[in-house]
Amino acid sequence: MRILACLRDLELLKVLMNKIQYDPNTVLIAVSVFPSDIDLIDVLDIDVCLLDYESFSNVYYMNHLSQYEVHILCLLKESQRAFVKTITAKTMAFMTAPYTADEVLKRLMNIKEGVSQRAAISDYNAYVARYIQQLGIPVHLKGYHFIKSGATTIYKHGGEIMSMVQLYKEIARIHKTTSSRVEKAIRDAIEYAYRKTKDRLCANGCKPTNSQLIYHVYEHVTIEITEVRDTKIGV
Repeated sequence: MRILACLRDLELLKVLMNKIQYDPNTVLIAVSVFPSDIDLIDVLDIDVCLLDYESFSNVYYMNHLSQYEVHILCLLKESQRAFVKTITAKTMAFMTAPYTADEVLKRLMNIKEGVSQRAAISDYNAYVARYIQQLGIPVHLKGYHFIKSGATTIYKHGGEIMSMVQLYKEIARIHKTTSSRVEKAIRDAIEYAYRKTKDRLCANGCKPTNSQLIYHVYEHVTIEITEVRDTKIGV
């Protein structure tokens, strides 16, 4: 489990770091204030954010973090309890002072037990990357990266059907570009693969649309991962 700790209480932070360093399955990444670029959460593949009210009291970003399926443990003073009512993120948990480092660590370990979906994202990305290349879309094309982000975004949202407007917007946000450029780059990548490796890209000879390809990648990889896991546990 990867924990991003943003605390003003440096003594608490120091104690937590000393305790967690002996856990081979847990990494604590500590900063004094919350990173201004929220995309860093995704880049670092963070499972849990440990925050205090002073480090991060922006409700918009708190709720936005839930879209990343990141768990949040917020440490509060008694006078800050009203803050809880403004948060809609389902992955949010709170502890109100007084608390000890051991109590905070125990709560983090409880959260760790429940973190399974997020831990699979890095594996999912690897499967997606390999399959897109198998379809004939090379890594050097921008569309490759946009298709990969699109399939992963759908996976993070539990496979729910998203409009392409929503999906393009989310991919554009991740890559700091525009929706129109995302749409065009994916279309160009499909065109490239259709010319070079038509037999791999098309099951029925028809060139897929952007949405058809992204959802095909998502569905294929999700099924593949499920089959691999079932094989490992002997289902």
